[in-house]
Amino acid sequence: MSARLVSIAAALLLTAVVGCEPEESIRYYEVPTEKSVYDANHITPDLKADGEAPDRMLGAIVPLGTQVWFFKIVGAEAAVAAQQAAWQQFVDSLRFSGEASPQPSWTLPAGWVQAPSTAETAGGMVTRFATIRIDGPTKLEMSVTALPAPRGAPQSAVLMNVNRWRGQLQLPLLKNQFWLEETTRQTEIAASESLAALRVTLVDLLGTRDPSGGGPMTAG
Repeated sequence: MSARLVSIAAALLLTAVVGCEPEESIRYYEVPTEKSVYDANHITPDLKADGEAPDRMLGAIVPLGTQVWFFKIVGAEAAVAAQQAAWQQFVDSLRFSGEASPQPSWTLPAGWVQAPSTAETAGGMVTRFATIRIDGPTKLEMSVTALPAPRGAPQSAVLMNVNRWRGQLQLPLLKNQFWLEETTRQTEIAASESLAALRVTLVDLLGTRDPSGGGPMTAG
């Protein structure tokens, strides 16, 4: 067989093989938009069915050593909003001291009074460190609590507990660290001479309180 005939035969064979292959199907992918991701993770409060104003929560989370400290006010939106400046003043005054088990101290704003100590326990461990009464047209209370820090990075503990608080106000949970940083505010407090500056996560939530408390860990 001549070289020309061999070339023609090879070309015909290649054409036949290619022609037998199934056509590649067209695939479609749905890419979530930035807005859809934002809406799925950010605060979307459900107003109370009876038309009452929603609840508001101001909170601060401080991971420190083997514990995570929580400072929280929750109440009617207008009453909590009236304490916004005093709340920031309180957070700025926070200090921690002690080598083995650092504990917080603070300066109370006008109208804030620390109640007599009434320790609360969970699983045999003291969790309620202090209760602070806030005077005003609507009485409020701030709880100061501590829970054991879970294993892992400190921010994983923050995400878990922010979601615990969101559950208490019947809000959608944050899915990852990115949305935690997008929906909270970070600040630092000058701890003490023996401790470096501490990172504080500030939480400001609006929703409707869950009558059940929003989960098993309700100390904070």
